[in-house]
Amino acid sequence: MAVFKGIINGMSSGFGVTNLPLIKRASVGVGRRTLNSLILPENLDGRLEICRNDADVELYTGRLLFNRLLMAVRIDGQMARMGVFTLFAINFMLLPLAVFIGVIAITMGLFFAGLAQEPWANQLALIVTFLLPALGVLRILSNFRSWLALG
Repeated sequence: MAVFKGIINGMSSGFGVTNLPLIKRASVGVGRRTLNSLILPENLDGRLEICRNDADVELYTGRLLFNRLLMAVRIDGQMARMGVFTLFAINFMLLPLAVFIGVIAITMGLFFAGLAQEPWANQLALIVTFLLPALGVLRILSNFRSWLALG
């Protein structure tokens, strides 16, 4: 979770990412920082597009796999958050699915590479089985913290 404060310097054009109301922008300039590969919900994207040029903006970001995901925005003291359905769809459908696919891919990779009989393969499979879900839970908790704007 990260908080970016400043004035919106510029935004690249965006495109739809999934069937969810998400828009991916190549770059968004906030203050002296430029955020690359930022995914924004449609309601927050619209608010950022129509805000005044001198508006003080705070962006609360989480993560969706390897991209930053805008969870909440505060523009001149007014707070706007990602929709609840989108929040739950990302955190309780997409992220667990990605973790499950990661565990299966590593386990099947060990099996098909012929490494399943190696003595270290069992430890690796156990570490992956417990570590990836634990990291997924931490990602979900940090996304909720960002959505509540507790940063």
